[in-house]
Amino acid sequence: MTLLIFYSATTASIYQGAKARAEVLSNEFEYAVEIMAAENDFFSMQRLVEKSSLLEDVIQIIVIDTQNNVLAHTNYKLIGQPLSFTSSMINESIVQHRKVSQIVEGHVIFVTPLHGQIYTIEYQDVIGTLWVEIDITPTIALTQRLFIIVTLLAVAISLLFFFGYYLTVKSIIIDRLHEVEVGIARHLQGSLPSAIMIKSSFGSEDEINTLAQTYNYLITSLQDSQKKLKTERDFALLVMESLREGLTISNAEQRFEYVNPAYAGLLGLTPDQIIGRSPKDVTHPDDFEKNSEEENLRKSGKSSSYEMRLLASDGNEVHVLISSVPRFQDGKFAGSIAVITNISQRARLEQMKSDFINRASHELRTPLTTAILMAELLGTPAEEDKQQFLTTLKQQLNRQRLLLNDILVAGRIENKKFEVFLSPANIMAVIEEAISSVKPQADARKIAIQLKTPEETLSEIRTDRQSLIQVLLNLLSNAIKYSHPHGQIVVSAHQAGESIFVEVTDQGMGIPEQDLPHIATRFYRAKNAAQMEIQGTGIGLYIVSEIMQSLGGVLKIDSIENEGTTVTIRLPIKPKDDHDALA
Repeated sequence: MTLLIFYSATTASIYQGAKARAEVLSNEFEYAVEIMAAENDFFSMQRLVEKSSLLEDVIQIIVIDTQNNVLAHTNYKLIGQPLSFTSSMINESIVQHRKVSQIVEGHVIFVTPLHGQIYTIEYQDVIGTLWVEIDITPTIALTQRLFIIVTLLAVAISLLFFFGYYLTVKSIIIDRLHEVEVGIARHLQGSLPSAIMIKSSFGSEDEINTLAQTYNYLITSLQDSQKKLKTERDFALLVMESLREGLTISNAEQRFEYVNPAYAGLLGLTPDQIIGRSPKDVTHPDDFEKNSEEENLRKSGKSSSYEMRLLASDGNEVHVLISSVPRFQDGKFAGSIAVITNISQRARLEQMKSDFINRASHELRTPLTTAILMAELLGTPAEEDKQQFLTTLKQQLNRQRLLLNDILVAGRIENKKFEVFLSPANIMAVIEEAISSVKPQADARKIAIQLKTPEETLSEIRTDRQSLIQVLLNLLSNAIKYSHPHGQIVVSAHQAGESIFVEVTDQGMGIPEQDLPHIATRFYRAKNAAQMEIQGTGIGLYIVSEIMQSLGGVLKIDSIENEGTTVTIRLPIKPKDDHDALA
């Protein structure tokens, strides 16, 4: 402590002496430079600066005007140039009309304002600054060497004083403690399988022997406990990491301390990207209030189970079921443990089923209401209107028949009871029959259906005629429904190799690009169709897709929104598994 105080006092004295020296030198230069500046004798000023720079420990002397231009410098090449650095000391000296000093990295810097003519009204006008910089590192280095010498002498005296005492107790305490230390180190490294053995002092055991024996007991118990803890930890971690459901552990501040890969996968992130964040960061904004309510419920000591929407990294919603239990430590709430189950598929199916039921009810009610109205009107005396009413009644009943047929086919597909029966069929005849069936529907919307007859004769195919008609009816019905009035639908067929291709092209509203991958999913409807409230159940293309798979064919849909859609089906002339019935 004494040495430290001595060193601090000596260093402070050096800095104060150097600062005083710089101030004296600055004062001497201030007077001479002000006179030369007033007389515009910059040559003499530069000579004075150059001569003064030869003084011991002087780093540099600079005379600067108020525009930061160098008037005189120890390096004459910089005269007339703007100052190459900026310093708050210069501004402070000019603004406050006073000397400013600072010690930076072993250099003492003293900045003095320069004024106009002495004893005149211009005395208060600052015309520039004087920068004096002195190196004090040699003096500091000398002091440090002296300090080291004194320190070494003090240490040497202390060592001599304690050397005798050390030799006395070394063999009794230090050597034996060293044996204990080495033994502990070897135990920690796993290179000492046996217990630590310490020789007795003066033929008898003492506290060091007792310490070694106690350590032997503790290390044995600790090793057993570590093995058990490691086994249990590895097992628990394996279970958590392998769970298909998400698992999270959060602290009292509602920050994730652990998340398993399944939970991170739900959000399209890695566990490291989630740990430390709040559950609110990945929760849908509309569910913030519910999340807060469930959190308060757990803080009261109750478990909770609730549905929630999370936001994945790609912005998609993930519907989950969260079952969470609170954690308490020393009677205080310490966080929660939650199991998260992805129910997005279930939620999506329930929503799609609900939408389907609503659409199907509307689809069934509309033609039924029209049919009842037409039946009532048929009882009126106006005979000339009866034919029109009969035509409308037939159209609506046929529409209801097709809808019910779609629902029945979809039900058989869902129950795995749908079968196709293969037999020879003329594809052009099947296409013409399908066009004839939907012609009244097309005429009602003033839409023309053009059948392009192929130049070559198409081969006869083995297929299920009724199922193929069902496919064509659904494709043609969709083309009519989503076409603009007075539009045109083109149906064509051609043969390539062992396959027959049938294309149905319309110039209607088209399918948005983001809906194309899902358009053949059951109950799914394109967003533009739903927005325009075009009637439909969302199972037509689903039925087409399933029937085509049963027939060994392929369904392809190409569409551009607001330009039209082309649906292509490829049918094998002879299916690979050709027998009377295919499941």
